[in-house]
Amino acid sequence: MDLLHEVRTWRKQLTDRVLGPWVPALSADDLTRLGTWACFLGAIAWLAGHRWMGVLGLAFSLLFDLLDGVQARREGQVKPHLDWAADRWAELTWVGPLLLSEPALWSWGYLALAAANVFLPRWGVSMLPLRHLLILYAVFVYG
Repeated sequence: MDLLHEVRTWRKQLTDRVLGPWVPALSADDLTRLGTWACFLGAIAWLAGHRWMGVLGLAFSLLFDLLDGVQARREGQVKPHLDWAADRWAELTWVGPLLLSEPALWSWGYLALAAANVFLPRWGVSMLPLRHLLILYAVFVYG
């Protein structure tokens, strides 16, 4: 078993143990939709110049992403396709606000990474944590 697989297994077990009692009585798909909306609203806030509201939207989208994973495992969903598609859409909603408000190198780099995330799983490569990177970017640039 490779190290990456072990880390993922450990992370899922920890997430289930810590967040399990806090998962609301919603389906995994509903939690996915809430996370996608949080990310979308965060992107709008960012574009409107409210950087920290945008970061808050990102943080909520990540929380809902963790919760939908816990709920999907509870419901026995092996490969929730809606979750994967919603996560990619949520990441791509940030392309416009970044292109319009941030330096070109960062914006185009994010666009390239978001596009790569669509294809990386097909080649057996782990996806990149783009929403995490956006939060770190905001903390270092605007914090």
